[in-house]
Amino acid sequence: MEENAKPLTKYDKACFVLENTNDGDDLSGSELWTVQEAVNGHLNEKGMEEFEKLYVAVKDKNFVPYDKRPFHDIEHLTKDSEGHVYWKGIQVDHYDYDFWGKEGWQEKEKVAAQELAGRCRLAEEHGIKPTTTSIVWKWEKTLAKIQKKEGNHEA
Repeated sequence: MEENAKPLTKYDKACFVLENTNDGDDLSGSELWTVQEAVNGHLNEKGMEEFEKLYVAVKDKNFVPYDKRPFHDIEHLTKDSEGHVYWKGIQVDHYDYDFWGKEGWQEKEKVAAQELAGRCRLAEEHGIKPTTTSIVWKWEKTLAKIQKKEGNHEA
């Protein structure tokens, strides 16, 4: 920054974040809310710290788009802003736990995501491509194929 340059305002930073995150499409809902509330002056000190961290991550090119981050810290599992859940880039389910906002939804979603990832890993280990059909809609059939391959005929 030049000696006489003015420091960036929260508005400048918000515009920069939006311009460099696909007009905000790469932000999670809470990140987008943070930018909005920063501009509107509704954040407390902790909220402004989060806004500043987001700005710095985008500026330093350390920002990872929402739909590229591991979902619930599960390797190979991601979720986009519309709730589509992907295993290695292939859609395998759709979650809307957050939409309904019922108490305990975060934990229920995490448990479901862990089970989903376990199904995907198991299918892959047996040469079956994880898809919504093989992992969700026809899981029992997929599991039966796996058990047959292993010589275990119990379902």
